[in-house]
Amino acid sequence: MRTVMFMLAAACISFLPANAQDTTNTQEGAQIDPEALPILEAHVEAMGGQEAIDGITAVRKVSLLTIETFGLEVLATRTEDKETGRFLNVTEQGGSSSTTGFDGERVWMKNPRHDGYLEAGDPMRERLLNRSQELSAFRDGGFDVARLPDSTLSGQPVFVLRTTRVDDPEDVQVHFIAQDTHLPVQRYTPSTEATLTYEAFTTVDGVTYPEMTKFKSARQSSTTQLIEIEHNFELEAGLFDYSA
Repeated sequence: MRTVMFMLAAACISFLPANAQDTTNTQEGAQIDPEALPILEAHVEAMGGQEAIDGITAVRKVSLLTIETFGLEVLATRTEDKETGRFLNVTEQGGSSSTTGFDGERVWMKNPRHDGYLEAGDPMRERLLNRSQELSAFRDGGFDVARLPDSTLSGQPVFVLRTTRVDDPEDVQVHFIAQDTHLPVQRYTPSTEATLTYEAFTTVDGVTYPEMTKFKSARQSSTTQLIEIEHNFELEAGLFDYSA
């Protein structure tokens, strides 16, 4: 069950390489298709605006993950230090728990199957450290962005963008953005034919978050419901350490 859960949280995707085209560079050298830039900027505004997003230094999310395929419900809590990249994940199901974390230098895991640090090259370590290609973070320079032809999903007109991680060209995601609201509608994984569909949104401290998402692949179907979110609280000393 935990393996399935981590696979869901760390899913990555691939797609055909972009054609050569004029691009705009971000501060870290990522290539942004000029035709995608107005869509990205409108998307950032729809998600709360750059100032509100950048004002978040710490975030804690509590979610209920329902894995329909296996009839399981998992309570997941993720705490992030946005300034350093440190994180702590705690999942609870059926009286047992699993914890993973990043202390700024090393990734670790505590559960009945593994208790200790994850070494370089460990697939689980790489999945946990895999940076999400959230479009609202396009200015950070972690991924290239290309605009694909517009399309429709369930009759809804959408913009289509493809992102490719700068440090891993095989890690690609395809994003469908509503043309009227500039909110995300769906994210597609071509290599696994998996979809993440955004069903509802909520706004906290001026920042918009997905409130309900549905994941579907050939192996698994699941629903994630956001229960609680908290911003800019004091991070306890040692919170992200293995010893804690």
